[in-house]
This record gives sequence, C-alpha cells and structure tokens, in this order.
Amino acid sequence: MAPNLFGNAATLFLEASQQDVSQKEAAEKAVTQKLLIQKAQNLKPKYQWKIVWRNIIAFLYLHLGALYGLYILLTAAKFYTTLWCTFYLYIF
Repeated sequence: MAPNLFGNAATLFLEASQQDVSQKEAAEKAVTQKLLIQKAQNLKPKYQWKIVWRNIIAFLYLHLGALYGLYILLTAAKFYTTLWCTFYLYIF
C-alpha cells in the first residue's frame, strides 16, 4: 500500500491497527482450518493393508530378471550389443 502523505498520525495509527486486526483474523482462520483438518483425519478409519502375495512374487521375479540382465549386459555381452542397447534406450 502506498504511504499516506497527507494524513496525520491518528489516521496512520488507525490504518496500522486495522491491518493488525485483519492479520490476526486471518491467522485465527488458518489455525481453525488446520484443527478441523486434523480432526477430520483422526475420524477417518485407518487403512488395512492387504498383501497380495501373487503380485509380490511377480515383482520379485521381474526385478531379479532385470538384475540378471544387467549383469549379463556388463559381463558377457559384446561391446556393440551394449552400445546398441544404450542407443535403443536413449531413443525410446
């Protein structure tokens, strides 16, 4: 806000006090909203984990296959094969 060049000290004090009140009201609203959100989160039922072992085994199998492929790529594959894979992955 631009400074009040034509006002006296009383009007400047009034403006400053009004700004303090509006800032306090905004802070109180924010605190109230945070408390309401926390209460709503506490009322929600806790999520029950359901472990699907078929998915865990499938992901484990896929990750082990990827690690084995990386091992083969670094140890047994020719240089041109590694270069082609790097180029192919860079494109797609």
